[in-house]
Parts: sequence; C-alpha cells; structure tokens
Amino acid sequence: MFMALEYEWGIIGAWFQGGEHYCLTVHKRRQA
Repeated sequence: MFMALEYEWGIIGAWFQGGEHYCLTVHKRRQA
C-alpha cells in the first residue's frame, strides 16, 4: 500500500515540479 502511495506521489511530484530530483529523492528514501 505504502509503496503504491509513494509511487503515485512520485509521479505527481515529477509532473508538478517537472524535476527528476524529486523522483530520485523518493527512490533514495525507499532504499534508505
């Protein structure tokens, strides 16, 4: 559930901000 939510927010953040750094931050948080 959380993974799907984070994935969804990652897409929204990337679209809204138009930056890849947001997706990278989410990916880093998942790995950490």
